[in-house]
Formats: sequence, C-alpha cells, structure tokens
Amino acid sequence: MTDDPIGTVRREDFESGHSIWVRLDSDATPGNEWSCVWSAYWSNIGCTRSPAAVADDPIIGAVPGTPAAAGLLAEPAAQPVEAPFTLVLDVFVPGRPAPQGSKRHVGNGIMIESSKALPAWREAVRWTAVQAWSYQKPPIDGPVLLTLEFVLPRPLSTPKRRTPPATKKPDTSKLIRAVEDALTDAGVWRDDSLVVDLHATKRIAEIGEAPGCRITIHTPVSQP
Repeated sequence: MTDDPIGTVRREDFESGHSIWVRLDSDATPGNEWSCVWSAYWSNIGCTRSPAAVADDPIIGAVPGTPAAAGLLAEPAAQPVEAPFTLVLDVFVPGRPAPQGSKRHVGNGIMIESSKALPAWREAVRWTAVQAWSYQKPPIDGPVLLTLEFVLPRPLSTPKRRTPPATKKPDTSKLIRAVEDALTDAGVWRDDSLVVDLHATKRIAEIGEAPGCRITIHTPVSQP
C-alpha cells in the first residue's frame, strides 16, 4: 500500500455510505496517509487514514497530472466506475454575506433580524440560484451534500502582507442558515433538512478579491 503513487483514488462503501479517499501527499511518513475528499453520509471530509485502513478499498481512478494518472499504479486499476455523486449546482454569489438568526426587539413584542444586510443578501443568493437552476428543474427531494465557502470583505485594518483567519462575527452557522433558506426560496431543494453532509468555511478576502459565497451542491448518482 505504501507504494501507491500520489494521486491514487479509492472508494469505500460502508453500507452504502460512499466516501472518496485520495493520496495527495508526498512524504513517506506520515505523507502516505489518505485524505477523505467526499462523503455521502459520513462527516469525515478532511479526515486521514493510514494505508492499512484503505487496503481493501477498490482503486477507482487517478487525479489528472499525478504519478497515478501517468500509469504508475502499483497495482492494476479497476475499470473506471461512475462516481457515487454528481455535481448539480456550482455558483459564486458576489456580495457581503449576512448572518441570519440574530434577533433584536423593536417594541410591542416584535423581533426582527439584526442584520440589515440580510434581505439583500438572501435575494442575491436566491436570484443567482434561480438563474443557475432554471425554472425547468424540479426541486431536489433526496440527500444533499452542500459545500459553502464564505469570503468576507477585507477590513481596511487588515495587514497587507498577510490575511488573518476570519475569527470574528458573523458566525459561520448563521451565515449557513441564510444561504440554506435562500436556496429553499429559489426552489433548488424541497427543504434544507435534506442536507445530510455540510462543509462550510469562512475567510477574509485576499487583496483585490471580491467577497461573496461559493455554493456547490452534490447529490447521489442514483438519486432522480
């Protein structure tokens, strides 16, 4: 197993909970560990496993441009198989990501969202999703893998030579809520309860980079 070249791709099933593992590291120790880059039902994206742990997983392909793709597999690769998932939506929504879920009292028992930017942000997400999804597609009605990359506006006080982590508000969980509800309004899926696998990141924009959110949605291949 330690002879598997960089770029080898393996799949595990675990009672139909498909996961894709890729060896992309170059160091022998611990670089021959395998990284999980996709999971249908398990929250193990970004996890690593030892070579012995993936020994029985079938080889299903190779990453283009790697030694594995150049035909250097230590063992014959199986015939290519259809991946257990398919990309159904991939869009970038420019704008200022706004949180949803923080309420403030305005009197007479009335609570409203604290973020004044929320309505415009949700509409931007909804409109972008509608254009990409088109009115002809029915809403998704099965398991969904959702990936969100939030790019926050770069504060003027941010150092020019480095970009620090986005450890201040808004909360990632509240940014997620706003996007999920906007995708429901857009008719992309029946309900955001269908999201069974979620991966979200939050970072400050690099110099000259536009803020916004990259949204990708995958569904199992067998799903209608």
